[in-house]
Amino acid sequence: MKNNAAKIVADSLLRTYYKEVKLGKFTYRIYQPTIKDLLNILNDSGVNINEGMKRMELIAQMPEHVEECARAISYAVSINKPEVYRKMAYQYITHYATMEQIVNAFVVLSGVINGKELFDSVKIDKFRSKNGTAETIGANSIFGAIGSLMDSLHLTYKEAFEVIPYPCLLMMNADKLRVLGAGEDKLVEVSTEEFFRMRAERRGNNG
Repeated sequence: MKNNAAKIVADSLLRTYYKEVKLGKFTYRIYQPTIKDLLNILNDSGVNINEGMKRMELIAQMPEHVEECARAISYAVSINKPEVYRKMAYQYITHYATMEQIVNAFVVLSGVINGKELFDSVKIDKFRSKNGTAETIGANSIFGAIGSLMDSLHLTYKEAFEVIPYPCLLMMNADKLRVLGAGEDKLVEVSTEEFFRMRAERRGNNG
């Protein structure tokens, strides 16, 4: 398990992480996209990335939208590939991929974009606010996502937009070193065995 987690982290850093999807009779690889790649996949800079993916997953189940879905998936499976490869993938997916395969491809793509396996592989410190959750505004589009990540991680536009894969940006932002605010507490996770041992010790001290 630890070896698998280490491989996921290493592959993400080296930009070699991918998940496979079957479309028609071919198996394609979906690599972690940059925000520039996501702009091509979603074809809409006016929505945030999560909303864009939810929309694509929804219309992937509608046969009348097969061409739009094939276009999006063709970009997803052609990351770092020449445009001629993407066009061939688009034509093939349109004619030979089943609706079930297209829906599954979007599910896999969603997991790659939000970095599910990467976040499952890295221990992230958790915290809670003593005074409730602060309200935030903005980040309603890809522009907001770029601006927030540039500001938080001190990146150039080029680094945030087309160099660092989006899942890695999310992990960098989540795991960066920072000082807890005055109204925040770090959450410490304990195993079941540790919990019962600590409870027994407290009872012994009170007895």
